[in-house]
Amino acid sequence: QNQLNEMSSFGYTYMQNYPLEKGFEQFVKAVDNLLSRATITREPVKKLYTHPIVKADDSFREECNELLKPSIVIPKKTLKQRVKNRTVRTLKKIYHKIKK
Repeated sequence: QNQLNEMSSFGYTYMQNYPLEKGFEQFVKAVDNLLSRATITREPVKKLYTHPIVKADDSFREECNELLKPSIVIPKKTLKQRVKNRTVRTLKKIYHKIKK
């Protein structure tokens, strides 16, 4: 919770010093570059996350996949259901055209 509060206050403080005009200028510049087919230069992105990657082991991932795998099999609609649904849709379209 403390880290969340710190991150929230940092974001608020950062955006206080970031005027709306600067974001608008960046947007206009990007659109102009796209329209003029100019080469878009990108500033290098500095990595903020420097800790090593934490990766779950294979057995844990397999167990999670088994738990999250959908177990409900949806039966295919029968011809009778499809005809009924199409008829209802068609009648609704007709109703809305008449209603106008």
